[in-house]
This record gives sequence, C-alpha cells and structure tokens, in this order.
Amino acid sequence: MSQAFFTDPLGSWPSDVQDISLECSTFSASPNSYIIVYNEEFVIKNLLKPNSVDVDNERLGREVDMTLLAGNPGCAIPIIGRYFSHGMIMGFITRFGKCITQGPRDDIRPEYHDHRLSVIQQFCALLDRLHSKGIIHGDVKPSNLVFDAADNLRFIDFAEAVLESEPPCRHASTTRYVSPSSLKTRSPLTRADDLYAAGMTIWHIYTGHLPFENIEEDDVDLLIEEGLRPDLSLIDDEGVRALISEYLDGGE
Repeated sequence: MSQAFFTDPLGSWPSDVQDISLECSTFSASPNSYIIVYNEEFVIKNLLKPNSVDVDNERLGREVDMTLLAGNPGCAIPIIGRYFSHGMIMGFITRFGKCITQGPRDDIRPEYHDHRLSVIQQFCALLDRLHSKGIIHGDVKPSNLVFDAADNLRFIDFAEAVLESEPPCRHASTTRYVSPSSLKTRSPLTRADDLYAAGMTIWHIYTGHLPFENIEEDDVDLLIEEGLRPDLSLIDDEGVRALISEYLDGGE
C-alpha cells in the first residue's frame, strides 16, 4: 500500500465519485475531520489540516493504507472508492456500518444480556485478529465499532493506527478510554493501550453507559492518571467482570 495508490487518478478505484450533490447527513468526527452519510448506504470521510479548510491528503492516505492492511479476514469496513470535487480528492468512501452504540440502549435489562455477551465476544475476537496482523488501532472505543451488512463486527477510524514494526510514536486517543500509564508517561502507542481501551469498551458495552459520564471532561484524564477505574459493581456477570479486569490490568 502506498500514498501513490491513494492519489491515483479519478476512476482508478471501482467506486470513485465526483461532484455529487445528494441529501446527506454530516457529522463532525473530530476537530479536523467530518463524516458524510448518504441514505445509510455510503459513508465519506474527510480529514482537514489543523486550523485549515484544506484536505489533509497525507493523513487520508495513511488511514486508507492502514484500513486496507486491516482488511481480510475482515477487521475493517472496506474502502471502496474516493470522493473528488473539482478534480481534487476530498475523502474516501466506505459502505455504511451501524455503530454498536446506535439503537436501543443495551443497559442492564435482562433481555439484552445474551446480545451484550455476543457483542463482547465478537469484539475480543476482532481485536485479537487486528493485533495478530501487527496493527495497533490506537483509538478503541464503542463508537469505532460497527456492524457491516452481513452483521459482522468491524473497526472503523484507523486515523491513529500504527504498525508495531514502525518506529514508536505518540498518537491521539479518546480520554475516557486512555490508559493511566499513557497519561502518566506520554509514551509511544503500544498494544497495551489497545488492551486497556478494550476493557473500558467492554464496560461501556455491558452497562450501556459512557465511562465516568458524571465527571467533567477536563477532570477525567487527571483522575484516570491517579488510578480511577469504572465501577465494576455494575457488572453482574462474573465472567465479564473478570474479563474487564484482565484487559485493564494488561493496559497498565
């Protein structure tokens, strides 16, 4: 995979599109990126340079490469094309995937227990497959987990992903899922960061609640650094509780 592959001319990919005007929903994914969803069928992702309206093709190409490397057996929603406007690449296109956080809240109601266990089992297998490829996702959390058209669980958002074989570097992550050791040392991204985030993700999936949702965002990172953990007493399944502890311990 290479930068040149991402920047090949319009039409080089089977589902390239240009200058379309559709009724779409647009969401901000981060301060420098946004997502365009068309009819719950296609998704266009765009990345901008910091403090700019210009497309960051270097980061887009990097994310495309990492997503393709995560590919089959599938760890990612496949990229099927690129979106061009006035001859310039504006983003890449994937099929729509339904985020696990959409729909009815899978909280502590008994009728959702088997479903939650199934999602957790699929998630653990998915993360194992990704790591077996030597890829660290870098931003593991429920909003980056989606079901594809065949109802298989897949990762999205490989903007922070790295190969374990690459020189160490520090990437951004989501505060409520970041490990205490990472906050303390500001050290380069490792597989342990994914494992800790996985423990937080399983807690979120099982309880249906955002970790530390009653704590101000600005205070969360300091409290996590000091050892704050989610309330495991809310996990009424002994196996799930032990699994969360295992992942959290593996991330410290």
